Amino acid sequence: MSNISEQPVNADLGLTFDETGIIKQIQGGQTVLFGALIGRFQDRLYNLAYRLTGNGEDAADLAQETFTRALRGIHQFRGHCRFYTWLVRILINITNDWKSKAKQERELRIGMQSVLERSQASDLLEAQDPQARAQGREMVEMLWQAIDALPGQYRQVLILRDLEQLSYEEITQILKLTEGTVKSRIFRARESLRERLAPLLGSKSGNEA
Repeated sequence: MSNISEQPVNADLGLTFDETGIIKQIQGGQTVLFGALIGRFQDRLYNLAYRLTGNGEDAADLAQETFTRALRGIHQFRGHCRFYTWLVRILINITNDWKSKAKQERELRIGMQSVLERSQASDLLEAQDPQARAQGREMVEMLWQAIDALPGQYRQVLILRDLEQLSYEEITQILKLTEGTVKSRIFRARESLRERLAPLLGSKSGNEA
């Protein structure tokens, strides 16, 4: 315990001393300790998988496969990024493979709070007026439809940046893209959402006039 705390390795990358020690022990052969890492990240990883697929069973399968591959390749982890970032990279690769085999897109039904905050929907949903709340629900539904209509490459970066709140650097590591490409895709995704939501937002403001 003390020898771990004496080595402040990778603290700037988000690796706690405990995590670093556990990973080193797993790499040394104590694979039973991998359960501690699963317990730390399983909920967050499942939620991300669900946002990417829109299906609970698929998300659970993808998250489980991610941990399986992570354990199998644990010796490849050198602490050059956060362990969660490394897991997300594995999950994205698995999800891309899954989507190409499934040949279908799943609906996203988990909150995009940061996107909602850019529209009038969040204010309407909090309103006491039943009519306003109904309008808010309609706008949220339109938002989901707009997200569903985004090309997969735009939807991925939007989720990773606005919902998972990963840094641009982490997204480039996960998707193996340049930072310029990531920023460009995020910009286009947000612009596409605004364009699709504009008619509804305009009609609601017009009705209130």
